[in-house]
Amino acid sequence: MIFHQGSGKVSLLPSADVYTLLRLMVAGPITNDTPKNSGKRPKQANPPAKPTKKENATLKQRIEILDWHHANGSIQTKTAAHFHTIYPNLQIKQPLISSWVKNEARWRAEYEGSRVSASLTK
Repeated sequence: MIFHQGSGKVSLLPSADVYTLLRLMVAGPITNDTPKNSGKRPKQANPPAKPTKKENATLKQRIEILDWHHANGSIQTKTAAHFHTIYPNLQIKQPLISSWVKNEARWRAEYEGSRVSASLTK
């Protein structure tokens, strides 16, 4: 048997009730004014909105992102974080930026080709 003394009272606890003993040692006795969710994380008032559907970046968006990437220190994680807030449905992460940088010459050639053909049709 284990004895607990608190608030001027002595209680007798069965040895098997280790959880209660630990609770009493750490937080004190449970009273009616103890919140039921004490020790738990508070619930978020407004959880962040999740994108409804993942989308692929357009060629124009890729070039915009690559231009910003080079103009702002070429840090892929920073670029991904910056554009994740602007284009949440693209779900941009660092590995995606890495593959875009690797294929940047191809994207830029394709973009220049589309700009030339667009100007010829006008």
